[in-house]
Amino acid sequence: MEKKHMKKEITLFMATMLVCGNMIGSGVFMLPATLAELSGPMATIIAWVITTIGSILIAISFANLGSKYPSTGGAYQYTKEAFGEFAGFLSAWLYWNGSWIGNAAIIVALASY
Repeated sequence: MEKKHMKKEITLFMATMLVCGNMIGSGVFMLPATLAELSGPMATIIAWVITTIGSILIAISFANLGSKYPSTGGAYQYTKEAFGEFAGFLSAWLYWNGSWIGNAAIIVALASY
């Protein structure tokens, strides 16, 4: 039986723009000026650098896992392969809920802007 693969329809540029849109788009409404005023410019720059390093490390981890397990499913698939079906389910469920909560936070911040 021939193994079917999911057609890749997103380019590196498109993925980069999605991530930038999420970071910049939501960051504008999360009171960065107030936070910078309270913490100072150097602390703000350090926070951005730490966040960038963390994001890059997560991206590298997902890239390595994606090449090791070339199938659809993302974090669910990787967790299932490593820890079993229930852990995979929890991973997907928590990710899904985190997305909803994050979107709600962005909407609240946007409405209060």
